[in-house]
Amino acid sequence: MAATNYVVTVQRPTQVTALATGYFTSSTELNLIVAKNTHFEIYIIGSEGLKLVKDVCLYGRINILKCFRLSNMNKDVLFIFTNKYHGMILDCRKTENDQYEILTKCHGLLKDTGRPSIRQPLCTIDTKHGLILLRILEGVIKLIYLKDLSSKESSSKNLEAYNIKIDEQNIIDIQFLPGHQRPAFIILHSCKPESYYVIGKEPEEYN
Repeated sequence: MAATNYVVTVQRPTQVTALATGYFTSSTELNLIVAKNTHFEIYIIGSEGLKLVKDVCLYGRINILKCFRLSNMNKDVLFIFTNKYHGMILDCRKTENDQYEILTKCHGLLKDTGRPSIRQPLCTIDTKHGLILLRILEGVIKLIYLKDLSSKESSSKNLEAYNIKIDEQNIIDIQFLPGHQRPAFIILHSCKPESYYVIGKEPEEYN
């Protein structure tokens, strides 16, 4: 049998699955972060347009991508949630040779047993109280506590997450409400087609 050659060209994903803006690479550089399925690109927004400075690959499709900054931090960090139910908080630092290094501050597997939602995962972040809310499954909201993200330690910590059972189904959106002494969030959900309801809650009400 004659020898044959098999040639294949693999193209990296180009479909955009999430976007975020923030001061991720430094406190003075505004960034556009573009998630394309299993990797994300970091751009610096300048007077001459966009400059690509880093391309990072991950295991899993990126569903959620959000920049945020707690009160004790001088720049933003990045929260990512993938279709493999992995959650992570990433930081970016500039090395001595002007390269950008991505560090994992926290990570964890956020998978639970239950009925997956027919809608995309939802996420909202309360930077004042250091909380992340995730809606992954129907009837459950996952609450993540953010602790000591300003530390410069290179070691990664586990995400501290808890489940909150809720009665509302078919949630369309969820957001934290600013200006409250205690964490409070609002839920937009639908009980039937073309009917929408808004309710406001505090996490303690579900305990």
